[in-house]
Amino acid sequence: MSVLDPLDFQPMLITDFFELHAGSGLPKEQSGAVPYIAASFQNNGVVGYVDQAKYPGGWLSFVKDGDGGAGTCFYQPAPFWPSNHVYGLEPRDVQPSASALLVMAAIITHQCFPKYNRGNAATAARLSRQNIMVPAITHADGTIEADWDGMDRLGAELLDRVLSHTHTALARLTRLTTTPSRS
Repeated sequence: MSVLDPLDFQPMLITDFFELHAGSGLPKEQSGAVPYIAASFQNNGVVGYVDQAKYPGGWLSFVKDGDGGAGTCFYQPAPFWPSNHVYGLEPRDVQPSASALLVMAAIITHQCFPKYNRGNAATAARLSRQNIMVPAITHADGTIEADWDGMDRLGAELLDRVLSHTHTALARLTRLTTTPSRS
């Protein structure tokens, strides 16, 4: 049975568990210590580097507008600088694990990427009304909170699957490319 099976998905506002922080423009370089995150749907949003960080690692980045990347969300494991087309999403109240944040980034992207674009930017006002379906815990008094532990377990299970498939594929590739020795 998958960790996914017992999870209870409920609609919640993105701003229930993340505080939005605006990015700002900064001249990017080809090298530097800090990833510069911009309106991109690939490479974790990294389009260059800068010398200083605006936000710490352990946050998400969310592309609010731009060509092709609007609605894309990435986990940022290291300190980063977001462009003016990107929000930094700071976890509220708890510091979720990297696995849980990876799951949350995938959930947000899946549900927001089709909705936002250059003509329909993800403004702070729109995101404050943006419901997404997330694993949640419903308490006896009816209050609902994000199930970060469930997302952590799901993220760990998915990572294990990816690693297992990767090792299997590499083993097959090695067998296919290895020339049999002649005795």
